[in-house]
Amino acid sequence: MNCPNYELHLQRLLDGDDASATLEMAAHLADCADCRERQAAALLLLHGLQRFPRPAPPPPGLNKRILAAVLAERQERLTGRRRYALLLRPPLSCWLPSWVLTG
Repeated sequence: MNCPNYELHLQRLLDGDDASATLEMAAHLADCADCRERQAAALLLLHGLQRFPRPAPPPPGLNKRILAAVLAERQERLTGRRRYALLLRPPLSCWLPSWVLTG
């Protein structure tokens, strides 16, 4: 066991995954003051977070409303780009032939 592996273990613990300690981890903690300090901080964080109430579940259909709004905004941006491209097309179409002819 090394420090990066133990940090992964702590991350799984903070993520709420099953992060059961092993004898190898206990031996590493006995030897590594940095990891003991990180573990103490992680446990303090977990205990502090448990004091807060769990957030309420989102209202039904929230994800669909958000997705619809994002897609509508994207479509509006694309439509605006098309308008801009159409505005530029006539000047370019006039400029290019004159540039070729005067070459």
